[in-house]
Amino acid sequence: MPNTRYAFALGSLLLAGTVHAQVTPPAAGTPPPPATPAPPPSAPTPDKSVPYGAGMKLNISADGSKYLRFIAWTQFWAQYNENNSNTLRDGLPKSDQVAFGLRRTRLIMLAQLNPRFLLLLDMGMENQTTISGGEPNDPNGPAKRAPFYVHNATGEFRVNKYLSVGAGLNYQVGISRMTQASTLNIMTYDLPIVNYPTLDQTDQFGFFMGHMPRAASEASTTAWPSTTRL
Repeated sequence: MPNTRYAFALGSLLLAGTVHAQVTPPAAGTPPPPATPAPPPSAPTPDKSVPYGAGMKLNISADGSKYLRFIAWTQFWAQYNENNSNTLRDGLPKSDQVAFGLRRTRLIMLAQLNPRFLLLLDMGMENQTTISGGEPNDPNGPAKRAPFYVHNATGEFRVNKYLSVGAGLNYQVGISRMTQASTLNIMTYDLPIVNYPTLDQTDQFGFFMGHMPRAASEASTTAWPSTTRL
C-alpha cells in the first residue's frame, strides 16, 4: 500500500512536469509586437466660426511663437431702394435707386512679440457706394475716396492663462451675439446697431481710448479674436 501511494505521487509529479513542459516560450531575440498607439486628443472646438482659418501668418522665430499675422476681408452690398417722396438726386427727383458698395473693408495686423505681449492694428473703411459714402465735400462727387482710418490699435500683456490686460483704441462687445461688434461673426445681414447708442458722439465709430481686461483661454495667444472682451 505505501509503494502504491509513492507510485501515485510520482506519477502526478511527472504529469505536472509534462504539462508544464508543453508551454512554448517566445523565441529568443524576437520582441513582442508594439502596442497600438492611443489616438491623439481632439482639438478644442472654437467658440466662434473661423471660416478663413488663421489668415496669412509670417513666423519670425523658428518655433512660430513669434509671428506677424494678417487678416483682410470685404463685405460687398448690392442695394435697391424705393425713395421717399420728393427725394432729389443730383438736383432731380428720384423715386428709386440702385447702388453697389463696400459695406465694410478691413485689414488686421497682429504682432506676437513673445508669448506674453501682443500688438494689434485694425484699419478699414465703411459705407462707400456708387452714390454716397466718400470724402465730405469732395469736389469730384459724394462717392469718391472714402476715409480709411484706424479702428483698433492696442497693446496687450498676458498676465496668466486666465487674464490679459491691454490699452489703446479698443471696443466693447454686448451681452449677446446680436450686439457684438465683430463683423466677422455677425449672424444677420447687418448689425442691429442697438449697441451703439452714442455712435460717433462719445466714441470713434464705436471705439474708445482706454484700457481693458480680457478673459483669456489657454490657447488665446494665437486664436484672436476667439476670446471675449469685458
